[in-house]
This record gives sequence, C-alpha cells and structure tokens, in this order.
Amino acid sequence: TIANLEGPLTDEENHVIKSFPFKGKKEYAKILTNSSVEAVTVANNHSMDRYQKGMDDTKATLDEYGVGYFGYSKSYIKEVKGIKFGFLGYAFPNAVSDDMKNAITELKKKTDFVVVYYHWGIERNYSPTQGQRDLAHATIDAGANMVVGSHPHVLEGIETYKDSPIVYSLSNFCFGGNRNPSDKDSMIYQQTFHFTNKKITSMEHKIIPCMISSVKYRNNYQPIIATGQDAERILKKVNTIQ
Repeated sequence: TIANLEGPLTDEENHVIKSFPFKGKKEYAKILTNSSVEAVTVANNHSMDRYQKGMDDTKATLDEYGVGYFGYSKSYIKEVKGIKFGFLGYAFPNAVSDDMKNAITELKKKTDFVVVYYHWGIERNYSPTQGQRDLAHATIDAGANMVVGSHPHVLEGIETYKDSPIVYSLSNFCFGGNRNPSDKDSMIYQQTFHFTNKKITSMEHKIIPCMISSVKYRNNYQPIIATGQDAERILKKVNTIQ
C-alpha cells in the first residue's frame, strides 16, 4: 500500500509564506503503520512547507516507524513474493527530463516493475489536463510500468496506455486540510500483477469506492468504504475520463 504524504511530520515552527503551510505531529506516522501503508511519496507542494528541517524530520520519522518513502531523487524498492517493485515520485514536472529518464532506466535495472507517482494537475479539476496525459504517456514510453497521480483533491479517470495503467488522481483520503470539502469522494485503487519468470504477463485492477468522512455534513477524518448510490457514482466517475 502506498500513499501521498501531503505535509511534513515535524515540530519545526518556521514555515514558507503561503496560504496553507502544513505540518503534523511526528507520532502521526502511526496512522500510516496502523493502516498498513508500506511507503509514501514525499514529492508534493507541501513537503517543504517547513523547509529542509521539516523534510529531514519527516524522513527520520518515517525511518523510525519503518515506513518507506520516495520522491524527487530518492527511490524506493519493495520486494513482494520475489518480485521487486520500484517507486519514483515527482512534483509538477513539465516533461520527462533526462534526469527522470535516467532514474527510470537505473531503477528498471534493479527491479521488475517501476511505478512513477506524480503530484500534478489542477485542483478540483475532474479532467486530467493534456499536459498530464502527455507526461503520463511519455513516462511509460521512458520505461515506467505504471503512473499514479494526486493533487487535484478530486477523482480523475483512469486509462491504459501500452498495457500500462495510469491513475490520474486518487483524490483525498485521510485529509486534514479542509473541515468540510464539497466533494468527499475517494477510492482505494488495487492493482494485481501476474509474473512469469519475473516478466509481467497480465494485470487487473479493482476500485474500492470510498468517502473521506464517515458523516456527510463535515469532515471527521475517518474514511469509509462507500455503498449504494455513493459507490455507483464514484465508480462511474473513475471509469469515465472527462
């Protein structure tokens, strides 16, 4: 299980000048371990809200709690049933740079499957931009096997390009940045991989529709699995690229 860690875990008081400088207590890492989140991306527009000290504290805390992390120049490798999965994360690149291409190539030498996690897109936009689509396709052309995205705070559609899955926006999940978002739809995206002799032979995915709050009139920071009409609406939203 991977997720986007949207903000530093630190006690650093100094912050960049912006409307919403985030931080969380270091012990909030227990939210990840108690939820069996094995790794997080730290490449997003809030990861440096408390400057380098906040980033350093976050990495040290994740190390302490045994949570893997990746982002920018840092990759992460997780072995599952003899198969090595590699993860890279980037925030708002305009294109796949030479450094990113080299990072994908080098990680492919060490792993059997490479996932690139992007923080990208436009907030509250239900459609991936042409830039997102071009970047996702170029990333797979560069050798990645899967692309996952976040930042818009709402769900965007999914796509398959050259047999490789693209998940444009996972939306929020456990989200403390807004006490009552107008759109509380979310999902857990599950991908199953089949390998023969360490070569990917097939994949299939499952979408678990969720809401970021167990009550509809406010955000209580307790995600739940959606049912009934809520589930139908979310599935339709995800399965349709606008």
